[in-house]
Amino acid sequence: MPLTQVRGATHDPGIAHERKGAKPGGTHVPGIVTAGRFRRHGDLVFWAARKPADAVVIELAEGAPYSRLVIETADPRATVTLVEQAIA
Repeated sequence: MPLTQVRGATHDPGIAHERKGAKPGGTHVPGIVTAGRFRRHGDLVFWAARKPADAVVIELAEGAPYSRLVIETADPRATVTLVEQAIA
């Protein structure tokens, strides 16, 4: 995703409990993996996480292919800092 489409990033462990929505191209096995595209309230969200508690939520600008990316990282807080510095 180009940085021009990134609005910000957060570490949100609670996202694990958020309803994923319809799966137009995704897999969701609770406690195992969430991966692919999910549509909820008209928004398309891309997930790539085995442990959502370690996920970074990247908010994207209008016009981007997805409204958010939910990506698991080894160090969520450091990843958020890197993303925020890159878009500043």
